[in-house]
Amino acid sequence: MLPPQEIFDIFDKAEESGDTDVRRKAIEADPRFLGLLLARGKTYSQQGVSKENTEDFTKAIDEDYTPAINSYTQVLKADPSQTDLYFCRARTYQKRADAKLIAKRQDDALSDYNKSIDDYSLYMVERPDSANAYFFRAYSYHAHADIIESRENYPAAASLYDEAIRDYHQALAIQTGYVNAYLNLAKIHARHGSYQQSIGYYAEAGKFYNEANKGYSQVIAFEPENITAYFYRAKVYHNLAKVENDLDYYQQAINDFNRVVELDIGYEVFMPIYESAYFHLGTIYDNIHYYQGGERGLKLAMVDYDRVAFLEPRFASVYNYRGRVFNNQGIYQKALDDYEQAILLNPNYANAYYNRGRTYYNFRDYAEAINNYIQALALDPTDSNIYYHRGRAYYKLRETEYLEQAIYNYNQALVLFPNDPKSYYQRGRAYQAMRNYDKALADYNLTLTLDIDFTNAYDSRGVVHAVLGDYTKAIEDFEKFIELSLVLPEYKKRIPQREEWIAELQTGRVPFDELTIEGINIEVAEGSIEE
Repeated sequence: MLPPQEIFDIFDKAEESGDTDVRRKAIEADPRFLGLLLARGKTYSQQGVSKENTEDFTKAIDEDYTPAINSYTQVLKADPSQTDLYFCRARTYQKRADAKLIAKRQDDALSDYNKSIDDYSLYMVERPDSANAYFFRAYSYHAHADIIESRENYPAAASLYDEAIRDYHQALAIQTGYVNAYLNLAKIHARHGSYQQSIGYYAEAGKFYNEANKGYSQVIAFEPENITAYFYRAKVYHNLAKVENDLDYYQQAINDFNRVVELDIGYEVFMPIYESAYFHLGTIYDNIHYYQGGERGLKLAMVDYDRVAFLEPRFASVYNYRGRVFNNQGIYQKALDDYEQAILLNPNYANAYYNRGRTYYNFRDYAEAINNYIQALALDPTDSNIYYHRGRAYYKLRETEYLEQAIYNYNQALVLFPNDPKSYYQRGRAYQAMRNYDKALADYNLTLTLDIDFTNAYDSRGVVHAVLGDYTKAIEDFEKFIELSLVLPEYKKRIPQREEWIAELQTGRVPFDELTIEGINIEVAEGSIEE
């Protein structure tokens, strides 16, 4: 018998030349050959797996996974009846695809995910009852869909997600307690929910998030200490709280993140999961402050952000979010310091530039705010909020050319988010400042069509009606403004003056003339809350 390496050499030459006769002779020369070749494939594959979560992970692509795939392919060519090897080769294609994603070789990864799907399908011809085959084929569809969705090809991604969902459900039909199938189904639903939320379809987002929660809860029912399920269910509760404005969901998210901290094990490569849980707890308390007001939410958020910054000082996001808390507390210089650190750690951090722009706006340094918004848009030109806030900064500069820039930015924001009442309202104010009252009136009407309780829109529209001579409608708008302001402490200070305006209008006198209209606009602007 020939030494194994000599047989491998003969066989490899046969592969290169395509000479099946040489391959057959190599097998006949030593009946151990297929077993040795199979062992070589499994060894390479295991070596590749052993490099996961190490700096050598991407090296596994060529050093381990590719030789393993070649070995499995050689065995299958020699003996196609070994159908179990389709499963082995499919798993290796998947592992190589995962490694290629880390190496930012998306197209190569897509090719390998597709090859794994083909191999799982061949395996299932002989093994239609394999829960693992359905699960891992779903995994490949799922990974493929994530990549396609990141390229904004949403119809194609949706089709692939549907394939993944069908296979995950089939795996569960065969093996009821297949925890990872529940977990991945929940991730798909959560991803769909995030997309719906991002485009403003909050009701649809809520449906997907609730489906995701069912999946995570099912995982926890089978594995009560599954830290991953608690972590992702908490994130879904957090999203549900935001789309449904429900503080109970915030509390459920807090409970789940606290459970993650209790379980306290390593999770993500860039930071342990409990540190990430503290980070998310901080964002929740920050959001609770937004809905409830008061200082308690901000203080709790600050405690958690400080903890993350101590545990993982290289985590750029914590500085960005802590900067927001400082900004909301009016501690602007500390906010700027944190944004600076976030950008130092991640120079392409669009949201940090955006938040720094908002802090400069609060400093009334509108030119510097605009500079930061420009940098943010260079990194993320699809964020309507950046255009919206850049428009507000231009508006504050007041000159006609800047008011025109403000209108341009609101137009861009509305292209990206067509049903945003804030952008219509602010564009109306810019038109009003330019004394283009007809366009201002049209925008205020659109604002109130989209949000009937938009308090400031009644106030501003009342001013325009009065200037245009429609005192009856002006009175109606000021009365509606007063009605809504009774439950809004920040607006109450304007009520006495609006009552005086109504009294003047009822006598047929205009409480302000055209020469002072711009001054009234400034007063309305300075008295406004960030809607």
